[in-house]
Amino acid sequence: MKPQAPFGWEIADGGVTVFAIKKTIRVKIESLSSNERLAASLALARIQAAIENGESGYTALEDGTGYWLAPKAVQALDSNQAESLNLPPTCPFSLWIKLTGPFTAPTTKALASWHDVSGTRVAIKENSGLAIHGSKAYRIPANLAAIQVACTSFNDNADDLDERLAAMSILKQVLEEASGEAIGTDKQIIDMRFRHASTLSIDVSVDPAGVNFDPIFFSREVKEQALEAGDVIKQSESLLTPEMQKNLAVQFRHGANAKPTYVLARGEYLFIDPSIRPALEVIKEQQGKSADERSRFARSPQSFFRERYLKEGFTEDQVDQVVVDSFVETDAFSERVIQVGLWRPPILPFIKRAPNAWFPESFGLKIGSKIISIPESEIEPLAKSVAKAIKEGAEEVSVPGTQETVPATLDALDSLNAILQLFLKIPPVTADDGEDGKNPEPSVTARPEPGETNKAILVVQDNFVDEVFIAQFAARTCFTGFEQPSSVKTQLKAHQVNGVTWLQKAWSVGYPGVLLADDMGLGKTLQVLAFICWLKTKQAKIGLTPKPALVVAPISLLGNWESEVQSHVSGDGLGLMTRLYGESLRRYRLSKSSRPDVIEGKVTLDLTSLRASGWILTTYETMRDYNLSLGAIEFSVIAFDEMQKIKNPQSMMTNAAQALHGDFKVGMTGTPIENSLADIWTLFDTLMPGALGLGDLRAFLNRYKLDNPDALRSLKDRLTEETDEKPAPMIRRMKSDVAKDLPEKIEQSIERMMPEAQAIAYVSALKSVNAAQGKRSKLEAFHRIRGISLHPRFATQLSSSNPEEHIGESARLISCFQLLDQIHRKNEKVLVFIESIAMQEWMSFTLKERYNLGKFPGRIFGDTSAEKRTQVVEQFQTSPKQCFDVLILSPRAAGVGLTLTAATHVIHLSRWWNPAVEDQCTDRAYRIGQTRDVTVYYLQAVHPLYGNGSFDCILNELLIRKRALSRGMLMPAETGEELDQMLERLNSSVT
Repeated sequence: MKPQAPFGWEIADGGVTVFAIKKTIRVKIESLSSNERLAASLALARIQAAIENGESGYTALEDGTGYWLAPKAVQALDSNQAESLNLPPTCPFSLWIKLTGPFTAPTTKALASWHDVSGTRVAIKENSGLAIHGSKAYRIPANLAAIQVACTSFNDNADDLDERLAAMSILKQVLEEASGEAIGTDKQIIDMRFRHASTLSIDVSVDPAGVNFDPIFFSREVKEQALEAGDVIKQSESLLTPEMQKNLAVQFRHGANAKPTYVLARGEYLFIDPSIRPALEVIKEQQGKSADERSRFARSPQSFFRERYLKEGFTEDQVDQVVVDSFVETDAFSERVIQVGLWRPPILPFIKRAPNAWFPESFGLKIGSKIISIPESEIEPLAKSVAKAIKEGAEEVSVPGTQETVPATLDALDSLNAILQLFLKIPPVTADDGEDGKNPEPSVTARPEPGETNKAILVVQDNFVDEVFIAQFAARTCFTGFEQPSSVKTQLKAHQVNGVTWLQKAWSVGYPGVLLADDMGLGKTLQVLAFICWLKTKQAKIGLTPKPALVVAPISLLGNWESEVQSHVSGDGLGLMTRLYGESLRRYRLSKSSRPDVIEGKVTLDLTSLRASGWILTTYETMRDYNLSLGAIEFSVIAFDEMQKIKNPQSMMTNAAQALHGDFKVGMTGTPIENSLADIWTLFDTLMPGALGLGDLRAFLNRYKLDNPDALRSLKDRLTEETDEKPAPMIRRMKSDVAKDLPEKIEQSIERMMPEAQAIAYVSALKSVNAAQGKRSKLEAFHRIRGISLHPRFATQLSSSNPEEHIGESARLISCFQLLDQIHRKNEKVLVFIESIAMQEWMSFTLKERYNLGKFPGRIFGDTSAEKRTQVVEQFQTSPKQCFDVLILSPRAAGVGLTLTAATHVIHLSRWWNPAVEDQCTDRAYRIGQTRDVTVYYLQAVHPLYGNGSFDCILNELLIRKRALSRGMLMPAETGEELDQMLERLNSSVT
């Protein structure tokens, strides 16, 4: 029999107060013995984490004796957690749900009642999350409480059928989630089927009335799988069948308003998640707008959604993430908006030279990723045809002697004029700006006078037969060697000097752009800042007109850029800084309206102020929404941080980036190829379009295949080797190669046999792997065996009140705590990477008690705010050097943007098949600034029967192989084949 837990409880202030007691007297929780606190670790860890996370319903008592818990918090505890706090046991009665009539009838109610094992109804009085029956109190589990709330919501919406449907959808969902509980359910409810829409896109079409669109919906699972794999969501993965989608489109278009629920078929319904309803309302409103407004909406729905969510109360700093969560650019959406001309890819003139020849071999236009060659004799006639078509309102013009067409736009005319003026020495063709035509374009800025052009001429190579990069460019200045930027106050390391030298040389010889793809932790930001500082000084020296620099970065890295500037740049080395994001945006708007360029169809920002900036810091979302304003500014240099964000060649964000006017562009990424070789092609199509001789995307992918190692090695050589004293288009250096002053990184793979409970659970999970059919079933089976390889009870709440027993059930946890004990004895610091939030919470509490720490170890996970992240990092980094400390992190939430060099140990408690993710985590500690050796531990649970065929061993093998391959060739970190490869190996381990 378990000893009585040293806790008591009482109903108070609409909730329950839990407090520590000794001999019926309240005492401070800290006065309990460590063993007593550890016995309640399952519950105390959850409560303490909730308080730290700022979750509502959890309050620490001021006297330190315990906590006040709201009803929801009491109900959220599982039986083991509740028992460890001596709270009442789980309610032993069944909850029955019955409808009093047809659910569509306004008089119908959903009745929830409690019944004993014989089916007899029992009288229950509910109070503060507890069920009182006679003199006894019971705790109502969270899922049963959710059913009661859903019944109440259904009953409160008697007069509105749509709202009743929405309430019924929620009721149905919570009933399914509570499938393991004792519930009696009305047959009407059982027969209903709801599909839950968690995110949306639009299906774009064109008819005589102009552009039209209908909403399409996706489940949370599809969205999460695409996010996890880094893939674009396919429209074919939508939540509805084609027939259902067709019927829904009719309902939606003819309805007066967007509804929370739609009838799909008899007994089948679509439930719209509340988080995306504002976006759906915008789609409904825009369907009724003019043809011009519909076109603007279809071009960039995110911009319109952004405006609505701001009105819903979200701040400028929150809204971009909300929009990302609400709307997805599917493969079909991106392709369609370009296909129908809603988003016109940038048009650039090019010349093509034969290898080793300076005289142009041919001319043409690059339209997006497509290259159209035009005979020299046809350039002027084609320009005249385009000018005429613009005036007459035609859509496009045929290119003589080919099957190709050119858009009848001013952009196309400007590009042709650039070739006429600069190479053929022929006066430009003039045309009205479209004012008299049937298809005018929005005015962006004053256009150049005849005889002028601001179009950059691309130098296109088409030399697949050559294995080297041989493009020729017009030099900007003579390059004589590295020049130290005077305004950089930080002493650059040797590899950083080489990096800045490479940037200076690439700019000097005339490159349009380059890719800085150094390993994480080598100081890419500092190198780019040093280059921009040098460039501003250099341009002034050689008499070039000063222009602002533009830095485009993910939202999470904006603060990092500002802090890096403060740390490394002195005085006004970069000039006046402009923050063009978040709340700061309003300072530069031409009107009080928050509507961006994409909605207004014109410039909405103060170009004069922006052009006066020394450098502008903005986000990818702002770049997309204000593409006309930013596209009207000539930048001396544009830096794209984490450039893989624009790796999709058809995304609106990529098109916006390619439409910017930058004399020189620098891409920055530690992962130049994430999921496909198409990633690297798209990055270079933005940085130096057409110049690499890689052909169009299709030709590129046909030449460089994943099953051809020689081709992949030649691609790496082509991009990373200097040729004829011309710098490489890309540099990718690993810490092991260049950071010679870094201390040693010691990697240890630790294998341990699974304890009995884990080994038994593993065999059961392996059977589900063998039986899995279809992608979803396979993924579920994979995650199950992956979870059990961490802990046999991964899918349930942690079961044992004794932490040592819980640790003893997991091979990896045994290894982890043995390592932590050693690190504790040495008074050193350690990072522990683990995905499971429940495991993080439990570890934080257990570590505090086990090692008698003065505070709970810090945690950084997906919901950790930017402010909290900064605080946690600062506390960890500034704590005394000879002092044991642990920081617990989620791999994907903490893999970038953090410097944690106080740690000299890194434990990977859970792993993923992408080595780049794992290496980025390690690089939080092993990076520039680290002065001590770092030991990295990879923990593996080995099944006593399957040995090297165990999940952890197979995964470790895969990661080792991928790392080795990536050193010699360019290849994606994830190919999409890993799941099948892992499952095949697991199945073969049984036979």
